[in-house]
Amino acid sequence: MFTHQTRRNPATILAALSLAFLACFAAAPGARADIIISPADSIQDAINASTPPHRIFLEEGVYQQSFNIDATGKKFTIRPVPGANVVIEAPLLSRIFNVENNGTSVKFQDITFRGGSPKDLPNNTNSGGAGRVINTNVSFFNCVFENNLCMVGRSQTTGLAQGGALYASGATLLLDNCTFIGNTVEARTKRFDGGTRTATGGALAAENSTVTLRDCIFESNTAKVRVNDNTVIGYAMGGALRLTESTATIERCKFLDNDALRDATNAPYSLIYAYGGAIFVYSPATNAPMNMTNSLVAGNRADSADYSTAGGIFFEKAAGSVIQCTIADNWSTHSFGGLFADSTSSVTVGNTITAGNTSQSPWSDIGGHYTSLGYNLFQEVNTPNLPHTDLKAVDPLFVDAAGGDYRLSPDSPAIDRGNTFTILGMNMLFDLDGEYRAVVAPGSAGGGLTATTLAGPAAVDIGAFEFQPPAAPTSSCPADLTGDGQVGSADLAQVLSSWGVCP
Repeated sequence: MFTHQTRRNPATILAALSLAFLACFAAAPGARADIIISPADSIQDAINASTPPHRIFLEEGVYQQSFNIDATGKKFTIRPVPGANVVIEAPLLSRIFNVENNGTSVKFQDITFRGGSPKDLPNNTNSGGAGRVINTNVSFFNCVFENNLCMVGRSQTTGLAQGGALYASGATLLLDNCTFIGNTVEARTKRFDGGTRTATGGALAAENSTVTLRDCIFESNTAKVRVNDNTVIGYAMGGALRLTESTATIERCKFLDNDALRDATNAPYSLIYAYGGAIFVYSPATNAPMNMTNSLVAGNRADSADYSTAGGIFFEKAAGSVIQCTIADNWSTHSFGGLFADSTSSVTVGNTITAGNTSQSPWSDIGGHYTSLGYNLFQEVNTPNLPHTDLKAVDPLFVDAAGGDYRLSPDSPAIDRGNTFTILGMNMLFDLDGEYRAVVAPGSAGGGLTATTLAGPAAVDIGAFEFQPPAAPTSSCPADLTGDGQVGSADLAQVLSSWGVCP
C-alpha cells in the first residue's frame, strides 16, 4: 500500500528542532529565564517567582506598588525593557522597596523612584522615604529619586528620621549617574511634646556602610526640624547627605541648593541646630573617611535662627579629604558658610576653591581643624600658616556664579595653579565636565594628562572644572587661508611659500 508523505523544508525542520531545544533548555534548572512585566503586574510576584539569573524587565509605565527583597539569596537585576521609561511610585504611606540581608547583590537601573512616604514606627523613628538597604550589596545606575519623604511626627519625647529618599545600614552601596531631587527628611512635634527631634540626610543617610557616589546630582533636598507651639532640642543635619561611621568615595558629583533648616512657629524656647547644608559626616568610633574629588558644592544652606554651622560640608569627629573641588556660594546663619571640621576631625584639602560662602562669622569660606595640601584658592580665610602655594583673598573669577556656572573664566587666577602630582596619584584625569585635566600642545594626538605631557607640578587648574580654551573657529571656505573672504593670489602665495618637505 502506498502512503503519501509531505516533504518538509530542511530549514523548517531545523528551526523546529532549535525551538524545541531552546524550550527544553529554558525549562531546565539554572537556565536563563528573564521575566518581563507590565504596570498591571506585581513586581513582588516577579521577585518571588524568578529563577537565575533573576533579571526582571519592566515595561513602560508607572508602577504604583512596593516590594521587598529579603534574604532571598538571589542576585537580582531590575530594569526597564530597552527604551522604556519606568516610574515606581509608592502606595499611600509606604516606602517603595526594602532590600535586607539578601546575601547576594541587587542592581537597579534606569528607574525613577517617586513619592515614597512611609509611616513612622511606634517608637517615633523612620528611615528611607523611597527605600532601605540593610546588610546587602546594592547598585543603582542612572536612577532618579524624587519627591520622597521620611518623617516622624508621633507624640513622643524623642524622634529620629533618616534618609528622605534612601537609607543604608551595614550595606555596600553604589550610586552611579543618579539624581536625588526634592526629597525631604523631617522631624516634627505635636503640641506640648517637648524632648528631642533629629532629621538627618535629606536625600541619603548611611551608617556603618561603604558608599560610592559617582557622577550623581543632589539638588533641592531638605533635612528639617519642624516645631509648632513647643519647646524642643532639635538637630537638622546633612541637607543632602548624612554619613555615620561610613567609608564614602564621592567622585564628580554636584550638591546644589540643599538645606538643613529649622522650621519653627511659636517656639521661642526651642533650640534647633542646623549642621551641613549639603553634607554632614560623623565617625567618632571608626574614623571612616569621606573622600571627595572633582565635585561641586554650591548654593546650600544651614539655616537656623538658634545656631548653624557649615552651609556646605560639616565634619564632626570625622576624617576625610576634599581634592579638586569647588565649594561656593553656600550660606550658614552663624558660622562657616563653606566647610567646617571640628577640633576632633582630620581633614585634608587640596587643589580646591572655596569662594563666595557667607555667614555671620568673619571667616565664611573654610575653618576648623583641616590641613591644607597647598594649591588651593581660599577667597576668605583666617587660618594661619597656610602653605605659600595657596591663593588667599583672591576672587576665582567664575564664568557666572550668579547663574550657577562655576567654570573658570579665561582670566581666572586658578588656571594652571593646581598641583598636578596630587591628581596623578589619585588617577583623576578628568574634571567634573568629563574634560581632560590638562590641555596638551596644539596638534598633539589625543590629549589628556600623562607624566610626559606636563610642564611641571602646577600644570592643572584649581577647582572642579578645568578651563577649556575655546575651539578655533572653522571656516566655511577652507581654501581661504588669509581669512579675507576670498580665494585668490594671496592664498596661493601662502601655499607656494610653504612648498616642499614638511619640517
